[in-house]
Amino acid sequence: MIDFKISLAGLCIGVRANYASTEEFCKDYKVDEDPVFAVEVTLQDIENERQISYVQSEREKGKRIEYPNEYLERLALYRKIVVKIIDYDAFLFHSSIIAVDGLAYAFSAKSGTGKTTHTRFYLEKIEGAHVLNGDKPLLRIIDDKVYACGTPWQGKENFGTNEILPLKAICLLQRGSENEIEEIKFSQGFNDIVQQAYHNAEGDFLAKSIQLILRLQNKIKVYRLKCNLDPNSAIISYNFIRDN
Repeated sequence: MIDFKISLAGLCIGVRANYASTEEFCKDYKVDEDPVFAVEVTLQDIENERQISYVQSEREKGKRIEYPNEYLERLALYRKIVVKIIDYDAFLFHSSIIAVDGLAYAFSAKSGTGKTTHTRFYLEKIEGAHVLNGDKPLLRIIDDKVYACGTPWQGKENFGTNEILPLKAICLLQRGSENEIEEIKFSQGFNDIVQQAYHNAEGDFLAKSIQLILRLQNKIKVYRLKCNLDPNSAIISYNFIRDN
């Protein structure tokens, strides 16, 4: 077994893993501090991830895909961290976090909507913009403010940096014939936000997640962006969110 420590969302976490590649995967987040909690990935955890991957790949690709143990261990590790970190006011929010002007903008959508494409438009069109995390960031409430936090789990494009920035807004993406953005009430976006947060049916995790998401209300703004995959959609959304 391999022991090391990482810092996520400002929290030191002890990790016990089976493969050296897992420590390498987390290298940009390694620290030498006293952990607030620790997780261990067992071989059974890896096997559980394999079974989950079978179901997902058959549903999405029509065939069973066999992933290596090292990859499955990284999934199992994040799953264990997310279950524990909820007790520290942090949760996984499936989104692409754009950092610009010292603030974080979260863009979230169902798979295939164009989240990654919109992210690329920001990098092309908005001066100074970069990706804090392209897929699986953490959101954490600290001193009654919401922060977007980088993680090693950055998606297929591996877009991300080890940063913690104030979250200005959540923008929910939809396909549309025109580029249109509007501010919506938190209650109007609540179900979409919950759907993009990590879910675990065991114990009281879901209840804790919903309670934490409800605490975002009045702390951040929520927008709905309809876009037609025109690069100018990034300029439209950036200007509107920045000025509102």
